[in-house]
Order: sequence, then structure tokens, then C-alpha cells
Amino acid sequence: RKRRTLPEITEVHSKFSCQLWPSQMGEEEEEIEVSAMCGWFDVTFKGAPGEPATQEVLLCTAPEEGVCTHWGQSLFLVHPALYGAAEEHVSGTIDVTRQKTNFRLLDVCMNLQVTSGKDDATAASKPAQFFYKFE
Repeated sequence: RKRRTLPEITEVHSKFSCQLWPSQMGEEEEEIEVSAMCGWFDVTFKGAPGEPATQEVLLCTAPEEGVCTHWGQSLFLVHPALYGAAEEHVSGTIDVTRQKTNFRLLDVCMNLQVTSGKDDATAASKPAQFFYKFE
């Protein structure tokens, strides 16, 4: 993990891919509906360059049963929903920028598409773009 500077975190741009899994209910499904994406962050506190921490501390805000922080997670609704099959992927990009009027508020843009594999550019759906404002 790399130490980040303030200008580097003013905007975050990233690619991602998530595999679709069949229902936990044991039912065979022809289509899997993707109606939301969940977001969270991890950060490692290592101290300052001149004063390194004696022990690094990892803050993970991922959803986990029995573990919580006041940070929580962000839910990104996907409407209209995307549909895919088991072992296909929801692939895309996420762009997070600070709002110009208040640097603590964020604008998020996600481009999502169902693809046949993690690194495969074969699209199973049309690309869709979603915008979110965190105020």
C-alpha cells in the first residue's frame, strides 16, 4: 500500500469487476438481478514519516456480521437494474470527486456493464451510467 497525498485523494478513479453468484436459497435462477452496489473503504494508519506507528492499525469499513464502525457503507442503487447469469461479472469504473461547493461532499459516477468474464471485454449487457451525490 502506498501513502497518498491530499491532491491524490481529491479524485479517485478505479476499475472493478464483481462475479455474480447464484442465490443462497439453492434455487436455480436463469437471471440474477443487480439492483444495487455497496461501497466501503479500508485505511491503514502507519503514523507519520518521522514518527512511524509502533503498531499499524487497519480500519476496515466492509460489511461484516458483528463488526461495525460509525463509518458504515454506501449503497448505490442501480435503476434500472442489470441482469446477468451465474459466473458472469458486473464490471465497470467508479469516479469519485469532491464537490466544488464543499470538499467534504462527494460526486460519484459509475459505469456498469455485465460481462462474460473478469478480464473479458465480451459484453452481456449494454453499458449503463449512474450518478450519485453525497450531501
